[in-house]
Amino acid sequence: MLCYMHNVPYCSYLCQQFSDAFDIYLEILHHVDLHVSEALGRNGPDWCLWNTCSTCFYKLEGEPSLQFSFLCEMDGNNSLKRVDISTRGQAECPDSRSFRMDYWLTRWCNAGPEQCKRMYAMFAESGIFVVACCHGNILLACDMIWSGELAKYPLAMVNKLMYVHGPNIACGLIVGSFHGHAHNRACQLDWHPHYVTGMGWADFEGCERVFASSNALAPGTRHVSSFHHHQAIEQHFAFWDEDKYATLSHYLSNHYREALKIVKDYPAQLKKIQDTNGISDDDFACYLGTEKSYLQGLRKEPPEETLQFEYVEALDLLCQHRTNWYDAQATVNRLRGSIATPETVKAMQKAIRKVSSLAGRIEMTEQHILFIKDQLGLRGAHWNEAWRSTGYQSINLPSKIPPSSGRARTPCCPMSFELSKLNISGTGYKLRTHITKALTRCSEAIQKALSRYNEQAEQMALPQPTLTWKQIVEYSFLGEFDLLRHARNDVHQESWAKPANREATVQYLGLLQAREELARLEVEIPRLCTWMVNEQFEYEDMIKRTDPVNSPLAGELRSRWACRQMVNELHERCLHWIVELPEYRGLRGPDFMIMPDDMQDGLVDDEDRLVGDIEALDSFVDNIED
Repeated sequence: MLCYMHNVPYCSYLCQQFSDAFDIYLEILHHVDLHVSEALGRNGPDWCLWNTCSTCFYKLEGEPSLQFSFLCEMDGNNSLKRVDISTRGQAECPDSRSFRMDYWLTRWCNAGPEQCKRMYAMFAESGIFVVACCHGNILLACDMIWSGELAKYPLAMVNKLMYVHGPNIACGLIVGSFHGHAHNRACQLDWHPHYVTGMGWADFEGCERVFASSNALAPGTRHVSSFHHHQAIEQHFAFWDEDKYATLSHYLSNHYREALKIVKDYPAQLKKIQDTNGISDDDFACYLGTEKSYLQGLRKEPPEETLQFEYVEALDLLCQHRTNWYDAQATVNRLRGSIATPETVKAMQKAIRKVSSLAGRIEMTEQHILFIKDQLGLRGAHWNEAWRSTGYQSINLPSKIPPSSGRARTPCCPMSFELSKLNISGTGYKLRTHITKALTRCSEAIQKALSRYNEQAEQMALPQPTLTWKQIVEYSFLGEFDLLRHARNDVHQESWAKPANREATVQYLGLLQAREELARLEVEIPRLCTWMVNEQFEYEDMIKRTDPVNSPLAGELRSRWACRQMVNELHERCLHWIVELPEYRGLRGPDFMIMPDDMQDGLVDDEDRLVGDIEALDSFVDNIED
């Protein structure tokens, strides 16, 4: 493209020259960044983890405490692979340069199975694993070496975050709201952000947005050196973080506006639904607990019922062994009265062995039956011919169908919950497609369970209606699932399974999330205000200090502050709209930041700085009030 623009014929050496020149240019910028960071006191250990996102980490004195100090998400992506040039019989040029940003974790090799290593052998790096805060800023990253998304990567990330910020964080264990619909319903009730207290409106899918942007780097980084691979990623993430900061106040104002609308509108709508259905706020938590208990119960049959069916099967097996024993004994008696020939002697020996074997099986089965009877507390002898036709009714079983129906309900019930989401107003096309693909992957297990159910339903004394795959996939709510009417518990009669109550529960949880979001935003907004005021003072103070002794550095500081000041002016206008709302309950104006001990060493405590700080605070408050 450059050759075309300058009307110069393309030659391969020009590409290498441009690459070298670009490396030198970035090297100069890197050293400038180092000087600026040192001047502003931003070169301390883990400074980025403390200050990458002001709304997450810039804690203030007197602010309300949150259930989780900050929210972050982590995920891996294999688009940014890098091919190992040695797989093509070539040697990579030695390059001692390494990554520049401090959010990279130390590289290590995959210690997994050799088969897995061979699968990724052609790639020196098989992708990256990142951690981002809920506002989208990159916190940590590491290369995935000869492996996929192994557990060691999130464990290393969580270890680093807990080492710096402590254990009070929400990260890793929460399933993203988009991916969550591919998990079973019981998992969603435990780990989907919609059902976890303290999450607000965080969807924990920020990494997917990061990767949607970083995937564009893949064509240009697949066959480069390790240094240039990291260089491209670092440049992209640097611009990504700047973009996230530029839109931060827009993000906060949009979330505050939407959460405030829900807090205003939902109570009246929810009160109307509660009055119509006769339910209270306490019932919603009870519905979720009951649903969770029901889904956990689907994992296996109740022990007592399993013993009951095992008892019936053992009685049938005993009857079968006895019938075979009588037939074998009759064969022995018949052969004893026949003429002794080699064939009859051989048949006689075979029949005697069969009689002896069946006698042993009968004895073992009787002992097993006695053991089960003792477990069930049954008394009397039940092994007779009449038992074969009346055994299922004699035990007074609580369920009308055999255990395979429970195994059919196990995949089908969660599937019906997900199918109901396909018709919910507001469910986007991508989410509907994602749910459909996830259910398709589960269809084979559901079809096998359905086949087992149909076989058992036809063999019962009172045959039950069979089901087809087409009937199941057309169900939208549990109320349409006829299979559940023949279960040990009719789920249709449960309050939590009624469509109206389920919709009311979702709306109630949405109201709680909106209130949590408002509480978190009213903590984050003052943090951003204080960050902007302190940043303005830091830049202006450092420009004044460095101008007499290092004018080039002062010029660079002025240039950077001019760009940042324009962004901060946009933030001030957005934040002004929020803090002037009568519903706003957060701190008004900047406050003092709570700093760790290792970050207080760079503070300058003199009279001029304090005076400037007070003037900056007064100026900011005046702008907000105007």
